[in-house]
Amino acid sequence: MSRPVRCVPARPGAAIPMPDRDNRLMPADGVSVDLSTPYYRRLRDDGDIVPVQHKSASQAAARGRNRSKEA
Repeated sequence: MSRPVRCVPARPGAAIPMPDRDNRLMPADGVSVDLSTPYYRRLRDDGDIVPVQHKSASQAAARGRNRSKEA
């Protein structure tokens, strides 16, 4: 099993079932999935889901400070 990767639906409102989670739909803010499984790998390869990068708290805080200076 590979390391989980946070993915989100590629299109807003897309209904992406998650068979490993009782076929619940993938939330818009994403969920961690195992891309070593054929199902999630195919969704990624087809462009139905996209991996997202986690931002560290310090990066988010720095961006907030930079925006307040620009305003």
